[in-house]
Amino acid sequence: MSEIKNQTKKILQSQGIRITSQRQLILQELIKSLKPLSAAEIHRILIKQDSGIRLSTIYRNLKFFSSRGLIREFNLDRSRKEKFYEFIESHHHHLICTSCGEIKCLGCPLEDYESELAERTGYQIKDHNIKIYGLCPECQTGDI
Repeated sequence: MSEIKNQTKKILQSQGIRITSQRQLILQELIKSLKPLSAAEIHRILIKQDSGIRLSTIYRNLKFFSSRGLIREFNLDRSRKEKFYEFIESHHHHLICTSCGEIKCLGCPLEDYESELAERTGYQIKDHNIKIYGLCPECQTGDI
């Protein structure tokens, strides 16, 4: 059994989630990906692998994983209604190209500031999210 398949099986078991081949496939793609994926992107990847998985199955499982706290669901652009999903491995933010839609994950520079803000205001900080928009190097040169 491959390492990533073993990892997904352990994650699902530790959360008390029934293991199905579809759940494993979806979670594997989210874990392997270096960027957030839409349901359609996951579907394209899995169809190329001859999985026969339906898009509705992907949406249903993404919603379920999100409700269990395994993945994060979010919109990257207010003008697009498409949601993106990523495996929650570590807290980070996103740099998004406004032209081609490329997404890069960035570390979080706000850990100290969040603690100081909580102390100063008395708030119990639950979460924060930063999205930075710009043009990637390829779009700046017009190579796309």
